[in-house]
Amino acid sequence: MLFAKEGTGESSIKVGSLLSAGGNHSSWASSSGHFAFGFYQQGDGYAVGIWLVGAQNTIIWTANRDSLPLCSNSTLNLTTTGLWLFPSRREGQVRISSIETDTVTSSASMLDSGNFVLYNASHTVLWQSFDYPTDTILGGQNLTTYSKLVSSKSKSDHSSGPYRYTTLYTSESLGFTDECSLRSFSFDELEKSTGGFTEEIGRGSFGAVYRGTIGVSNKSIAVKRLERIADEGEREFRTEITAIARTHHRNLVKLIGFCINGSRKLLVYEYVSNGSLASLLLKSEKKLSWGERLKIALDVARGVLYLHEECEVRIIHCNINPRNILMDEAWTAKISDFGLARLLKTDHSIMKKEDDGTSKVEMHPIQPGASLLPNSTPCWPSPSGDFAFGFYEQGNVFVIAIWLVSGENKTVVWSAMRDDPPVSSNAKLQLTMDGKVVLIDEQVEKVIADNASAKASSAFMLDSGNFVLYNNNSNVIWQSFDHPTDTLLGGQYLPNGHQLVSNLSQNSHSSGRFRLKMQNDGDLVLYPLDTSDTERDAYWQSHTSTFGFKTHLYLNHTGLLQIMNGSDGGIESLDWYSSLPNDGSRIIYRATLDYDGIFRLYAHFNNNGSIYKVHNWPAENSCKVNGFCGFNSYCTFIDTQSLAEQVCNCILGFKPINPNDSTLGCKRSFQKQDCGEKDSATLYDMKSMQNMALGDDPYFEADMSEEDECSSTCLADCSCEAAFYDGESCMKQRNDNPAPEQLPPLPPPIKTTSNKATVQIIVITSVFSLLSSSTFFIFIHYMYKIRVLKYKRLMETGNLGLSEEVTLRRFSYSELKRATNNFKQELGRGSFGAVYKGGLHKGRRLIAVKRLEKMVEEGEREFQAEMRAIGKTHHKNLVRLLGFCAEGSKRLLVYEYMPNGSLGNIIFGAHSQSHRRPEWDERVRIAIEIARGILYLHEGCEAPIIHCDIKPQNILMDEFWTAKISDFGLAKLLMPDQTRTFTGARGTRGYVAPEWHKNTPISVKADVYSYGIVLLEILCCRRNMEVHVSEPEAVLLSNWAYQCFVAGQLNKLLLWEAVDKTVVENMVKVALWCVQDEPVLRPAMKSVVLMLEGVTDIAVPPRPNSNSM
Repeated sequence: MLFAKEGTGESSIKVGSLLSAGGNHSSWASSSGHFAFGFYQQGDGYAVGIWLVGAQNTIIWTANRDSLPLCSNSTLNLTTTGLWLFPSRREGQVRISSIETDTVTSSASMLDSGNFVLYNASHTVLWQSFDYPTDTILGGQNLTTYSKLVSSKSKSDHSSGPYRYTTLYTSESLGFTDECSLRSFSFDELEKSTGGFTEEIGRGSFGAVYRGTIGVSNKSIAVKRLERIADEGEREFRTEITAIARTHHRNLVKLIGFCINGSRKLLVYEYVSNGSLASLLLKSEKKLSWGERLKIALDVARGVLYLHEECEVRIIHCNINPRNILMDEAWTAKISDFGLARLLKTDHSIMKKEDDGTSKVEMHPIQPGASLLPNSTPCWPSPSGDFAFGFYEQGNVFVIAIWLVSGENKTVVWSAMRDDPPVSSNAKLQLTMDGKVVLIDEQVEKVIADNASAKASSAFMLDSGNFVLYNNNSNVIWQSFDHPTDTLLGGQYLPNGHQLVSNLSQNSHSSGRFRLKMQNDGDLVLYPLDTSDTERDAYWQSHTSTFGFKTHLYLNHTGLLQIMNGSDGGIESLDWYSSLPNDGSRIIYRATLDYDGIFRLYAHFNNNGSIYKVHNWPAENSCKVNGFCGFNSYCTFIDTQSLAEQVCNCILGFKPINPNDSTLGCKRSFQKQDCGEKDSATLYDMKSMQNMALGDDPYFEADMSEEDECSSTCLADCSCEAAFYDGESCMKQRNDNPAPEQLPPLPPPIKTTSNKATVQIIVITSVFSLLSSSTFFIFIHYMYKIRVLKYKRLMETGNLGLSEEVTLRRFSYSELKRATNNFKQELGRGSFGAVYKGGLHKGRRLIAVKRLEKMVEEGEREFQAEMRAIGKTHHKNLVRLLGFCAEGSKRLLVYEYMPNGSLGNIIFGAHSQSHRRPEWDERVRIAIEIARGILYLHEGCEAPIIHCDIKPQNILMDEFWTAKISDFGLAKLLMPDQTRTFTGARGTRGYVAPEWHKNTPISVKADVYSYGIVLLEILCCRRNMEVHVSEPEAVLLSNWAYQCFVAGQLNKLLLWEAVDKTVVENMVKVALWCVQDEPVLRPAMKSVVLMLEGVTDIAVPPRPNSNSM
């Protein structure tokens, strides 16, 4: 079975060789005997791996490491189809090696390098363990682009542990999200695939394009090599990946991957064989007919429409021309070259394109010379009116500020010159001709905003709450976001080394008594204002000092506060909150260091003006705030049982400095006597107060056995004004001292102790020092491992028969079990399985995990179908598939989380008092969004996809109440030129088209029928079939809608609301056309969308004959 090849230094293992976990022959050794492959004992069972042979074997590689341990009757068998493990603890067999299905294994070897290899008959490597490292790399082994190291769980358990390490430019390092799943190529790989970049097929912006091939099948690719990698080349590279990686449409060229190798930047596209439209129109001998030219024009228009309206973020291509329109082998037009593209943010509704390809927001700019006056034109509002910049009225005076308008409430989020006196009603605020924002008051001019090295040509008050100055090139030269006062808004950073300072009071926007600092060591800390950055003065900290030295605090637009590491892309979230109740209005988040020293996160609902307190740091207890109460006062609770409200009380013998604000401290209520040479005991008396804590260091400390002794000592000391006694020690305190910098040096504390106490202190100190040192070194060790290994796991597809384009992240079962808290919170059920709520990255990213439960043939088919269908789509009205898990018989799918549930819950629960029925305009919007999603499946993908199960329960609503189609388990993928297919009956009763029951070919029109039923249910907020109705004809909605339409009584469908009769009639007519019995009578989804949007006229539909139940 095992023999050494002459001259090769390796041992050859023949096909048919067998290893047994509990038998005598349990491993294959390398020729030198230094390494072995096979079964090794782990706990009460076995594992398959490679180890370095020695007195204590060192495991360097483990197979199927998250499915351990194995039983003693497990065996390994080398077959022509690879290396198989069977039977394991689970039923069936498990493949150890992943090779192409059309290749044949002829032998295997355990090499002296520690690499286990499978060969074909030509001795070509088919598979090797070096390509799949676990927690170790050996000499001669590379950590390649799709490899990673994952630590073991413990010294004796080689399952996947908590730490990961990767050496690759990931999508995060390029600024991408988890969903941007592109393959990363090495430069050598692309140089080889293009034959040394020899066949140039064209030139795009900033680089040439070369033809190449990849994979066993020699699939053709186009490699764009950027040649001018200056600032514009780098920007073009990132822009192109960011833009096109977010898209997937049959009329866009597909980006397969990228390469970053030092200054080398390359993009890998699908190869489009018939050249550009420019060559076809101007140089080709082929003369296009009118019909062919019209088809090309429609293809291009569909691609542009997808970019503008159907992506999750709108994309402006900025360079549409015939040279950037490529023709594939079927003469389908595809848009290419996204190097100048711009992605619109939420604030950006219009973009201005410059000659150099740059672009910027073009709303209604504030031009030089524009001015504000407090009593006539007090502010410049943002486009939505949510924010304003200008004169904020504060009593009879004004401050220069930015404020958030939330209903009747106005909240100042930024103020200028906050420590200067307020301005009068005669003041003037102006954007001057030399590009500065200045305040003119009492003939005195003060600069509010400017850039010393650049001149502003315009200003904007953005909907993000950011006031911005731009130069002539539309570049930002100053923005209020760079100069925060006490507040961060969504999209705003607090950079490393910067701080927020609270307001003085609820009504005063001057600098207050507290600060929140993003420290250079990575820790976010709350301090009183006039203190040093020491732990002693801090009253709250994030404990992220080991997180990095290039950190900043960031509030994203969904209300998540994050500490982000700029050096390695790491993220730590300060909060994880559940979704806020939302009626569909825009939510604006702000994080404010309030005047009481507590850092709070607020949510403002702009529709109803309500304000919701999301979270606070520290907990809602002002007594934990260092310095909350001023000198000579202490913090306590009004209700000591509920701890509901904090208050500052004066110590005995003192009274408030300001009766209206107890936090400002207290002053003596008696005349201080100069004790001089007199005995102070004759001048003063000592009063006892219980449950007090000392805030400052004492100037004297000594062991005393009685409280009276401590009191007498203080009375006898002319400098002592208070004494703190803890049962053992007496600590004297000076009170009402001058400012610290004016104090003379204090003598060191005097500490008197007995010999016995001294021995105790030495013993305790020694033990404590030893424990502290041990803890410190353990802490440093683990922090080092965390810093080195703290990277996100890269995607891997696995051999599930999926095409190269379906690049989804592969999760381990243990990872998803942990993410869902052992599948604790069930969200609902889809075909073949339940769906659970979970969280990735310590809960910062919410996910929905679908666990298939009926894993027989149809369950496996459903799993494959769902990945094939949704894995190749990208549309704002489709739920996004993030990844999958396939371990043994376990099959799970990971989706983006939809916080607002299903459409079924919204429209079918509308009759109960606890649910809000969506208004007519909302329902129409939802109906159009669903139609656009189905249209994309039918006509926007490279091959048509029939969903086969369109129903309200499979329409999910995201945080912005956007409708997204989900559950592709029953989907059917057609070939690109295929229009109909035979398949078994599938779908949900009540929504399936009549042809499903007739054994006739199925087309995309089956989805059109289902959509028609759903459209009627959306319009009428009821199910297609309801037994408890007022009249018998209304049991079946599709029949009753037609009867009401013919009778001119459509108001019966919507008794609870008044809607324009013509609008209702048009919507019902669309639905009735969709539910026609004959597929040929039903419109295509493209026509449905046009009819719903009012673009085309709608004929009178015939009576539907079928009663689909």
